[in-house]
Amino acid sequence: MTPGERIDPGTIPGARRARLPAAIVPQFPVLADAAPDGQEWLHEIKFDGYRILARLAGNDIRLITRHGQDWTARFPAIAAALAPVMPSETLFDGEIVHEKAGGATSFAALARALSEGRSERLVYYVFDMPYLEGYCLMAAPLEERKRALARLLPSGAGGRVRYSRHVAGDGPGFLAECCRRHCEGIVSKRRDAPYTPGHGRDWLKIKCVAREEFAIIGWTDPRGSREGIGSLLLGYYDAAGNLHYAGRVGTGFSRTLLRALRQRLERLALAVPPDRAVAAAAPRRSHWVRPELAAEVRFTEWTPERRLRHPVFIGLREDKRGEDVVISG
Repeated sequence: MTPGERIDPGTIPGARRARLPAAIVPQFPVLADAAPDGQEWLHEIKFDGYRILARLAGNDIRLITRHGQDWTARFPAIAAALAPVMPSETLFDGEIVHEKAGGATSFAALARALSEGRSERLVYYVFDMPYLEGYCLMAAPLEERKRALARLLPSGAGGRVRYSRHVAGDGPGFLAECCRRHCEGIVSKRRDAPYTPGHGRDWLKIKCVAREEFAIIGWTDPRGSREGIGSLLLGYYDAAGNLHYAGRVGTGFSRTLLRALRQRLERLALAVPPDRAVAAAAPRRSHWVRPELAAEVRFTEWTPERRLRHPVFIGLREDKRGEDVVISG
């Protein structure tokens, strides 16, 4: 079918008339150890960027983060590119990425582009459509939502707004190919499942490398000629809401970022540690902060003590709060 054609949303199985909401809680994948096999699964590349809901009501386009923040002003080029392809009273779900030569995406490059005001390599990959022209599609099977989405969006490379393709079946093979191409991983989704806000096992994420988000819970002082901070202290919450110490990361920072982080952390400083057990595990003379900031970190593995081995700082997750970082197991 030709991308950009007119669709009657009432013909999509499971669609129902509904007012376009101001915002919704997106559907999130849960981490899995292996890619599922079988034809009941669709598999997409896991993009390395910012999860964004694009909402068009009348002529008003809004780009909304996973937590409901309006980031339209941060991505004006993406908002402008959506205008000619997005029907009114519609909600897209996707990810804004910085695409490098060869097609790989880089969160670190995206963070730099935003800080420098550059947008030439920013692309919005759309992988779902919970609402279309005054109809709610959340009860429709994923495959039907994606079929309608593919009819709306350009499928070729080069544009700022692109349809996120998928493959059916053979998750292990698709994961191996994505890892060979240095992608972050894949997201596997049940092809017949509805769009369900929150975390659930209808969507699974499988990563090629050990990489995770952590709450920033403090810092250590710099040594020698280093400025700003020595390292960031990292933590995470379990399902019961208990805070755990995950170690510290001291590599992956520029000098400018080290100074900027110190200024932000000092504004969040705590007089006492957030948890006694965490304080006992961390270095002496650590500085503690309210866990409002989240960091993306690459590492080789978890140690038996549940500490990160060889961590490297990738970037701040401006779309996520440290208090929301939950890691089970």
